[in-house]
Amino acid sequence: MALSYDNLSALIAAKYLPVLIDNIFKKTYLFAILDKKAREYKGRKIVAPLEYAVNSNVQFTSKWGSYAITPQELFTAAEYTAKMLTGALPIALEDELESETPEAIKPFIDSCVKNLEKSVMDVLTTNLFSRTLQASQTNAWLHLADIINASTSVTVGGVISSSVVPTWWRSKVMDGDSFSGDITQEDDLINPTKDSYIKRIIQKGIAKAKYLTGEEPDHIIVPQYIYDMIESIEDLKRSFKPSDRASKMGFTALQYRNSDIIPDEKLTAAQTGNTDGRIYFLNTDYLYLYFNPNARFKMGKFIEATAFNGKVAKVHVYGNMVTTNRAAQCVLTGIYSPTDYST
Repeated sequence: MALSYDNLSALIAAKYLPVLIDNIFKKTYLFAILDKKAREYKGRKIVAPLEYAVNSNVQFTSKWGSYAITPQELFTAAEYTAKMLTGALPIALEDELESETPEAIKPFIDSCVKNLEKSVMDVLTTNLFSRTLQASQTNAWLHLADIINASTSVTVGGVISSSVVPTWWRSKVMDGDSFSGDITQEDDLINPTKDSYIKRIIQKGIAKAKYLTGEEPDHIIVPQYIYDMIESIEDLKRSFKPSDRASKMGFTALQYRNSDIIPDEKLTAAQTGNTDGRIYFLNTDYLYLYFNPNARFKMGKFIEATAFNGKVAKVHVYGNMVTTNRAAQCVLTGIYSPTDYST
């Protein structure tokens, strides 16, 4: 009896893809947070509402005093373009001939889906920390570097005025010039008398990120080297505690104030040298994943492959990562982080 690809497709869609989706998003802390509040969109554009002004109609008034109400434009929308991420589930003709039922071919499907899971996760996390901006990589989801940078001319979400990014839509950026100490030297990072002491860097990044909204970033992503440095400094053990919030989601992180500090090896992998490290201070209340409901890890039909003997089914993810408030995000660039530390 020949293998029924209709039955196989139904089996994969019902049993495998839900597990694949869950595994992909639960293995990266940021994606795990964003997936819990992921939004759907339909249409040609992702339209994300954003707040960018102060309501001047809130005033103190005297008895019988006049109260002037003026039109307000508190909310507008950023528009983002959805991008397609495509993966494939190939089945070789030899495997098909040797397996006449979905049960018989299960070992091959297990391996194939696991490979797809790892590949998708690798592409998404590598893309997250990529330094190649959308201007030259137009087919990919937005990177953190697209959302959080010092450019006054790069358009994010279509928000730009007279060829200049408005002040309220600019993210906060720190670099070596933000400190009198040298953030490219380990001695200055661990010296509590320096303003480049790692604790003071974290404090300044938090202050920058919360300047507009008053909300501290809940998510700080650091290179593994910086994370281990924080853990090893005796003075910091009193203020940097294990995060219960992260632990409940299956992650290991440190908590400082209201922020979870977590390392990511892909952040280090994106570096071009030992003094090219970055720390991201993120307010995830203003970061979202958007998916088209008809292409959120949607599997197509198995069709005859042209590159090999067998059949292949494509899996599509159509969406993007967007922000509704760039000014609530901050990045530190140029910190010391040895690229070979964890390799």
